[in-house]
Amino acid sequence: MQPEKLNKEAVARIKEENPDLLILAAYGKILPKELLEVPKKGALNIHPSLLPKFRGPSPVQSFLLSEEEETGVTLMLMDEEVDHGPVIVQKICKVEGRPTAEELKNQLAEVGADLLIETLPLWIEGKIEAKEQKHKEATYTTSFEREDGRIDWEKPAEYIERQVRALYPWPGTSAEHETGGIKVLSSRIQESEGEPGTIFKTSSGELGVYCLKDALVVEKLQPANRNPMPSRDFLLGHKEIIGTKFK
Repeated sequence: MQPEKLNKEAVARIKEENPDLLILAAYGKILPKELLEVPKKGALNIHPSLLPKFRGPSPVQSFLLSEEEETGVTLMLMDEEVDHGPVIVQKICKVEGRPTAEELKNQLAEVGADLLIETLPLWIEGKIEAKEQKHKEATYTTSFEREDGRIDWEKPAEYIERQVRALYPWPGTSAEHETGGIKVLSSRIQESEGEPGTIFKTSSGELGVYCLKDALVVEKLQPANRNPMPSRDFLLGHKEIIGTKFK
C-alpha cells in the first residue's frame, strides 16, 4: 500500500487487515500512534543511513554532500518521532567510486531488501532485541529545493563535485551565465588554480571552471531548453564563453 494521504480511511483499511507486522520503505510520512499499535510484531522502517546519522527526508543526498566515507541501511522499530525508534539491525556500506544520489539509493535499496530477508525471521521469532539509538549523536536532514542546486564557485571543487552527484536528478545543480543558464549533470575535479567562476577549456577539450580550490571539469551539461550533451560539444558552438565568468 502507498496511500497518498494517511487519512482515517487509509488507517481504517490497514486496521481491517489486522497485520502482524508493518514495514515501511521510502514512504516519507509519520504513522500515527493508533496505527503503530496495531501490528503485534511492530511497525518497522528501513532507512538508508546509519542512524542516528541523517534522520529525515534526504539521508542519501545529505550523506553525499558530507565528507563521510561510509553509510548503510538501518532496520528500526518505529515510534511517533522521525527516525527515532530503537535499532534492530544495521548494515554498513563503503561507498566506492562517484555515485549519484539515484545510483546510491538503488544500491542501498538492494542492501535493505537483503537485510529484511535475513532479519525478519529472527525478529518474528524474538531472537533479536531492538536497541535504543544514541540520540545525542543524531543529525537531521531537510528536503532540498531548487535553490540548493545553485553552484557557488567560491567553494572548493571537491564540494561542488559532491553537490552535482548528491542533487542528481533532483533538484539538479545549475550555474548562471550572461548567455543563459546550464545544468551540470556530471563532473570531476582537476588540480588547477584560477579566478573562481572563470571558464576555461581543458586539455581534453571539455569545459572547466576554476573554484576556490582546484577546478571543476564539467563532463556533461544541459543548456536551458536543450538536450543534455558532452561539454566538449557545447564548447564547439560556444567558444566565446572561454575566459568569461559564471555569475
